[in-house]
Amino acid sequence: MTVSGSSSPVDGSNATSFTVDVLFPPDVPTLHMSGKEVTGTVKIIEGNSKTFNCSTESNPVSSYSWIYPRGSSSNRILQVNNFRSESYDGDYTCQVQNRIEPSFGNSKENVSMATISVDVLYGPKAGTLHNVSKVRGEIFVYQCLYTLGNPPTVDFEWTRSGTDVSWIKQNTHNLTIPSVQRSDEAIYTCNVSSLLRPTLTLATTTQYDTATFHLDILYGAENLLLQLNNVSQSSVEFDEHSSNHMRCSLESDPGSNMALTKDGKTIIARSGVHQLTHDLQAECSDAGVYTCSGYNQYGAADNASVQLFVKCSARRPTGVEVQLNFTARKHENATLVYKTVAYPVPKPQEFVWKRCTNRISCELVPDEMNKFEIYTEGLSSKLTILDVQIEDYRLYQLEVSNGVGDTLVEWLHLRPIGKPDTPMDFHVIQDTIRETSAVLTWIAGFDNGSPQEFHITYRKVADDTGYITQNVKHDNRVEMNYTVVNLKPGTEYFVSLISANEEGSSSPVNVTFLTLKRINDQTETSPNTGPVFGGAVGGTVGAIVAIVVVVIILRRNYALNCNVTWTKRGGPSEHSISGKDNLGYNAAKTYEVVSMTTDTSVYDDLKTGDSGADNSHVYTPLEETRSKAHVYYENVKKDDPIYNNTVLKNPVQTVL
Repeated sequence: MTVSGSSSPVDGSNATSFTVDVLFPPDVPTLHMSGKEVTGTVKIIEGNSKTFNCSTESNPVSSYSWIYPRGSSSNRILQVNNFRSESYDGDYTCQVQNRIEPSFGNSKENVSMATISVDVLYGPKAGTLHNVSKVRGEIFVYQCLYTLGNPPTVDFEWTRSGTDVSWIKQNTHNLTIPSVQRSDEAIYTCNVSSLLRPTLTLATTTQYDTATFHLDILYGAENLLLQLNNVSQSSVEFDEHSSNHMRCSLESDPGSNMALTKDGKTIIARSGVHQLTHDLQAECSDAGVYTCSGYNQYGAADNASVQLFVKCSARRPTGVEVQLNFTARKHENATLVYKTVAYPVPKPQEFVWKRCTNRISCELVPDEMNKFEIYTEGLSSKLTILDVQIEDYRLYQLEVSNGVGDTLVEWLHLRPIGKPDTPMDFHVIQDTIRETSAVLTWIAGFDNGSPQEFHITYRKVADDTGYITQNVKHDNRVEMNYTVVNLKPGTEYFVSLISANEEGSSSPVNVTFLTLKRINDQTETSPNTGPVFGGAVGGTVGAIVAIVVVVIILRRNYALNCNVTWTKRGGPSEHSISGKDNLGYNAAKTYEVVSMTTDTSVYDDLKTGDSGADNSHVYTPLEETRSKAHVYYENVKKDDPIYNNTVLKNPVQTVL
């Protein structure tokens, strides 16, 4: 402005101000994770925790909110812990919002948002693997079960337990063993894994899971071992009564059927086991070969055996019936055999054979090659008697010793066997022939080892059809008697005698004889009845006196019993009365067999000897026993026949 009076202009001014607030809506938010901006897809390893930060520019300042799979949040920062694959995958959206209220115009709500996708990374999950059994030698293929992870790429690795066997790891889906062996039995592990590459880092993470199973190899029994007192030997020698422990073991899958035998006889047997044990207090009978065996459905092991020897004196085998009685026919060869149990094994000269007259009188078997042969091998000895004769049927003694304990003494019997010999001196005793009876007598022949009986057959000579047979058992008497009764007076008879046993019959011997005729008293009545009667009475008295004398003599010598009956014949009125009333009796005589004193046969010992199983054996000096004299049939004296085994019954008294 120009001011009057001055030559210089004057500047003049005035000012005013106002504030312009530029309002604008929020920009698209920026998302940060762990301080770094993220967009698109964010890969997070399962189990990790993350913090998301949302930011934007706006005027006025915006409000923040998050929307994600697990829910929502009204904070600018979202904290998510322990990401899981099941429900954490998805979109995570940050929304920003403000309200613009300009000085001029209408207000306006403004919204902006940003989204990222979260991909949770996790490894594969191994499935459950089951134990497997496989037979040795078979091919084995086993698949590893698993569930895919994220990402779906999977790596495999098979490992096994144990370090004693070399193992090449397999990186395949399937475990393969071309031919399984026992060394392949182990625990196998399948390792499944994936390589995880999370966002915002170059580092990778390998996540894996494992599953295991047991491979059981089935195989047959093998490596069988038999030990005695913890030592394996092919043969062992023990003292009698010592304590010992036997153990048999093997390897097999599954368990085996095992058995322990002694000389082929089973002692113990078990199923589904791997060992057997057996304790024994060594006895002589325990000696033998012990064998252990084992097998299952896949194979059998080689048997293992041990020979067990027990030091013991000679004795009978346990549980075996020892034969002590032997039989032989005359003129044949007989072999007496005896097998003992002893260790150490007796030498042949320690088997001593003797022949005996009785149990206290024995002599060594003569060294006669043409009569006796002795053969001894191991625990068995044989005595062979050549061309057996009657005198060879006797007792034989065997003594066995081996230097341990007492001497074994056994008694063996040689007995005859065959058809009986033919009876000797067969005849009828003449003084015993009566009207209806007669006494037969004979000398019994040798029965040849089997009880004999005598068959007597008789008939009338004039009648070839009326045979009568009687059997008489031999009661070991040398002289035999038999009374034939119910004969016909005045008749000639033919008698045949044989002896028989279970082996057959002897040749017959025969004899004939004639019975006495019956004498009848025929008296008639006459004028001279008195004198006749007197004479008869006198004669009767004389007869009675004679009878009394005979009775006394016979009762003294033969135990004769008399019963006198008188018969009076008087025509139609004929009747019988007792002898004391009638002196004219005439009766038949018969005989009955009664006991008699007998000679004892030389073979009685052989007939009554005990059987082998019951015969006791001894280890001490022989028991003294009663001597029995041996009498041989060749030496039997044929004395005059006597009747001390007969009694006269109802002897005939003839009227004089």
